[in-house]
Amino acid sequence: YQSSNTSNARLEMLSAALPLDGASVLANTELEKFIATFKQFVARRNEIAHGQVYNLGEYGYYLGPSNLKRSKWADGEAKFQYVASDIHHYVGQFAALRERCAALIEELKT
Repeated sequence: YQSSNTSNARLEMLSAALPLDGASVLANTELEKFIATFKQFVARRNEIAHGQVYNLGEYGYYLGPSNLKRSKWADGEAKFQYVASDIHHYVGQFAALRERCAALIEELKT
């Protein structure tokens, strides 16, 4: 898992590991749901982790794609632009995802 270079490769590895041998049908269903939810946040995590901060002077700052990532730009406009409140929202979402992961780990231990 740690030898994978991309989050998508790690996600594929997790999906391929299901269903877990010895785990209940309910546990495997919960794991599948978790991975589906996790998939929804992979792109947001990558945008935040690899984004670039832009200073708009009197309008403040925003996080957008690096100018080097042409695939993240369309017709001169960034495909994502996050302000502080957006980042704060995702912090909460990532924290909830982490808590759900910890709970799943504990459930699988029993």
